[in-house]
Amino acid sequence: MKIINRKCALICGLLVALCSGCTTNMQGTMGSCFSATITQEHLSAITSDIVEFIAWQYPPAKTQLDFHSIKPNDQFATQLKDKLRSFGFSISENAGSGLKFSFIADNQDQTVRVILLVGNKKFVKSFSNGNTLSKWSSTTDQGVAND
Repeated sequence: MKIINRKCALICGLLVALCSGCTTNMQGTMGSCFSATITQEHLSAITSDIVEFIAWQYPPAKTQLDFHSIKPNDQFATQLKDKLRSFGFSISENAGSGLKFSFIADNQDQTVRVILLVGNKKFVKSFSNGNTLSKWSSTTDQGVAND
């Protein structure tokens, strides 16, 4: 009986480790975690969509985004920061007077899920092959609204 319980515990532990993938709690390190199935062209399309959405939500020339807890050497984060700057956003990598900005982006095969945390809002969207699968949805303290 003990051997079966140990095997079950080992299998459950492995499943939890495998299923956790790139996700993190919203207090830990943010960033992207993509498999090789996502092309640079698709990532470029996704970052463009993110930047256009952020520019629609917040005025670029008047908004400073403070990137928080982004993994070092995250190419997707670097591309995102560069595009945000090109749109006129001020970007800080230290806590400052701007809006707290962090994200999680990961994929399962060709489907990419992006979670943006901007100030006290959470925005979520899904993509496939760089194309939109869903609208941006947002969550605030008052509930969920689709944008």
